[in-house]
Amino acid sequence: MQVPWTADRVRVVTEVYPGIPADVTDSYDDVIEFGYRSATGLAAILDWTRTLVCPWDPLPVGAGDYRVRYHVRDHCGEAVELRERPDPMAETLLQIWPASLGVPEEIKVTGALGDFWHPAGKLRRVWDIWP
Repeated sequence: MQVPWTADRVRVVTEVYPGIPADVTDSYDDVIEFGYRSATGLAAILDWTRTLVCPWDPLPVGAGDYRVRYHVRDHCGEAVELRERPDPMAETLLQIWPASLGVPEEIKVTGALGDFWHPAGKLRRVWDIWP
């Protein structure tokens, strides 16, 4: 996961589903989806130093293939501009459910972070408005 470098804090929400979760794309700046193969049926979130941040309960079907939808919402720019928060925060949502691996998908790329990591999204928007 990548979050804005301006974030002093990151709120991470994880949701495990037995099937495809509800679509909450409109509530986030950037959303990507990708396959994940679990060899053990166990998963966890580690920080960049590989320190355990958040263990998960066992995955719904144990070892196997899953889809992960990663959402990020950046409140950092607002905090810097408005000086409302002394500690700018980013929010992420990880949804995981059993499914075939498939190909990675850029579902929504509208934020500065998404444009950095997925520049094709920015190019698509430019072509959409090009006369």
